[in-house]
Amino acid sequence: MMILPPALRERVRPHGGCWVWTGTVTPAGYARFNGRYAHRLAWVAMNGPMPADQVVHHTCGTRACVRPDHLVLMGRGPHVAAHRARERETRPVLTLEQRRERNRQAQRIWRAQQRRR
Repeated sequence: MMILPPALRERVRPHGGCWVWTGTVTPAGYARFNGRYAHRLAWVAMNGPMPADQVVHHTCGTRACVRPDHLVLMGRGPHVAAHRARERETRPVLTLEQRRERNRQAQRIWRAQQRRR
């Protein structure tokens, strides 16, 4: 953790190979520090300025991780593709009955919303 500036280092704890942010976290799970994404700050501290057409990708899949060697630069297209691939790997496979029940729930919610209008 010596790579991180002291202000960031104070808000990190090691967990399972990652350096997990203990400060403010967005509802989506991303670390925030002084109104900026902490993983971007960590990447810049290690590598210098970020090109405008690149984004920082978590290779570990932990959104609150700020460990510089878990962060790589990617173009937006490959970044979206990587997220979609990871989502497919972790999404549970639903049975036909589970899909039907999900559809019934969605229909009940939709009908309730229509009645309130």
